[in-house]
Amino acid sequence: MSNVTHADCEYQFQLCVGSLKPINLTVGNSSNVTHADSPAVGDPCSDNSSCPENSVCVSGQCSCNVTYQEYNGSCLIIKAPAVGDPCSDNSSCPENSVCVSGQCSCNVTYQEYNGSCLKVPAVGDPCSDNSSCPENSVCVSGQCSCNVTYQEYNGSCLIIKAPAVGDPCSDNSSCPENSVCVSGQCSCNVTYQEYNGSCLKVPAVGDPCSDNSSCPENSVCVSGRCSCNVTSYQEYNGSCLKVSNLALGKPVFASSNFYSWYDGEGWENAVDGLTNITEWRKLFHTGYEVYPWLSIVLGRLALVRSVTVYNRVDNYGRWLHNVEARVGNSSDWTKLSSCGTFVGPSDTGQVHVIECGNPLPGTVVTVKMVKPNYITDEPAAANGVNCLVLDEVTVEGVFL
Repeated sequence: MSNVTHADCEYQFQLCVGSLKPINLTVGNSSNVTHADSPAVGDPCSDNSSCPENSVCVSGQCSCNVTYQEYNGSCLIIKAPAVGDPCSDNSSCPENSVCVSGQCSCNVTYQEYNGSCLKVPAVGDPCSDNSSCPENSVCVSGQCSCNVTYQEYNGSCLIIKAPAVGDPCSDNSSCPENSVCVSGQCSCNVTYQEYNGSCLKVPAVGDPCSDNSSCPENSVCVSGRCSCNVTSYQEYNGSCLKVSNLALGKPVFASSNFYSWYDGEGWENAVDGLTNITEWRKLFHTGYEVYPWLSIVLGRLALVRSVTVYNRVDNYGRWLHNVEARVGNSSDWTKLSSCGTFVGPSDTGQVHVIECGNPLPGTVVTVKMVKPNYITDEPAAANGVNCLVLDEVTVEGVFL
């Protein structure tokens, strides 16, 4: 018999012994293998050193290791068939493989690993963690499931096009997160804005921030939170609304009128935007009464931060005292919420800001002198009579 390589020997004959000639175990032929004085499998032994290679001393006798088998007193390695080995039929291939074109190949649902065929994990298979699931899937409740943007096909997870803002839709379920189906098209919810087909939350006042760029318009990042610029803006529903004079040009009603020759009763003079008026006929001026008042109808719901009264600049400024401002939705003084009170007395030309503390909602702002006159050197002030005379009234806040 001619010499063959170990590789040939392993395939054709299965077993090779050192530099000896090959021995064909498959067909049952054998050649004599001499051991001289070498220890052999089956010999008595006291320890492993007295046994041949690849064997151990068990119960006083040399025995082959688990992955070896005895042949003529030696221990020869057993080579299992592997994927990629030449083959003539399926029986000569490892488990879960077939003989294809003379070579062992794994079945369709298996993959090669170290010469063996392991089952390819599939969607729906039982699992203990994500590592035991196929690509693009996760282990959910002990079963492999595709990720959100993937769908199952033949046990695998294939990517699907994620729904985007602007896509046609029939209902909300066919739209991306934080969006709804409006008139057959996906649109972001009110507090979200579109970005690259997705809906991102609109930053709001009070949200955490790292710098001003992560805050909404007209706000700044203060101590890690988005805050409105308090001098010029008012927070409402997470946004910063610009504060303005809500009273300018609005309808005015009053408790009385000083003289009938005022054009339009002169009440509108309180909200005409003019200050430092020296012509008394261009001032707001009630008649003489104990509790004179004026009401400004804003026309729509607003948040009022403060009310400012401008005292007359011509004379008699000391008549202004104990002026309370209230805000609400009624012409009834008792049903309005108090913003604050200027106690005084004032002096000619002074300006008094009545801060509300917390902004008050309402459509009506009323300013009223709430205590009888205590100026005793004016005959017209007898019996506590007052007279409300103002250059201008402004209402600082935001319309909602």
